[in-house]
Amino acid sequence: MLSALAPVRLRLAVARVLLGNLRVPQLSFYPASVAALMTCGSVQAGLVIDCGHRTVSVTPVYEARALPPYATSTPLAGLALFDNLWGLLQNYARFTPASGNGDDVECHDLLSDSVVTHIMTKMLLASPIALPEKMRANLGVVGRNECVLSDELVSFYESSSTCTGTVTRLTIDTERYGRGLLLFPSWIRERAAEPLFSGDPAADHQSIPDAVVQCIGRVPVDTRRALIANVLVVGGVADLPGFRHRLLHDIVARLHRDSRWSALAADAALADESQAFAPSDRSWIGTSLAVAAKIGTVELSRDDFDGCTLPDWTTISQ
Repeated sequence: MLSALAPVRLRLAVARVLLGNLRVPQLSFYPASVAALMTCGSVQAGLVIDCGHRTVSVTPVYEARALPPYATSTPLAGLALFDNLWGLLQNYARFTPASGNGDDVECHDLLSDSVVTHIMTKMLLASPIALPEKMRANLGVVGRNECVLSDELVSFYESSSTCTGTVTRLTIDTERYGRGLLLFPSWIRERAAEPLFSGDPAADHQSIPDAVVQCIGRVPVDTRRALIANVLVVGGVADLPGFRHRLLHDIVARLHRDSRWSALAADAALADESQAFAPSDRSWIGTSLAVAAKIGTVELSRDDFDGCTLPDWTTISQ
């Protein structure tokens, strides 16, 4: 299972390792976007938004075929979320050593990858309240050392927070002070993922909703309504509580904002409201179903592989 945008060299390297080195008897390539959509049952068309670590890709799938020429992407993905969370904690969090006199110290050089990863995977959620358009220019730079927000933006985050408390506390271990208490504003838990929805104006990186609208503008006219009616969000970042519904809300808002696509806004919907599978598992589960049933894939046996050429994996067997 690989992305439909995966280069031929990568697929060839995977085939050489599996067929040549590990001596597996047979190999089947399958586009991850099509595999993910298979977990929705009989759905044959949709927009698959794969929220990965370094890139978020938006791939249209129509009649069970991925359409890579119309795909779009943005670098505002898991790594951007991690760096933005790190920067927010570094600038707005405080640390209270357990062995000290109760005075707080700044978090510069106290954070570690494990602490930030724990907060990102266990404590974050996506705010259901979108950022007003006029405030997006004040969003700041996404990065570990440059995440300083304007007073107006911080005030909005505080007033719109849905967390139960204003301050979140977490016990952590540091090399300099030992064990202590990390204290940070609760709005960070909701707004760390905000650049993914609003973009990064400083770096000229488009948001995920903008990438979706760009993809809709590229696909053939007669496929747009069927695609926007089944938006499937997969990948590890999509496991954040509230992420899928906030993303759909922002996509609808972007469609309404442009007169060319406003007629499609009423049709926008998530492909699987029941959420039978976790977003991070869908591509793997779909691939297992496809390979087990031998549906729409090209099989390559060890005896037929010459080490240099691969069949075109976009060829779908009938």
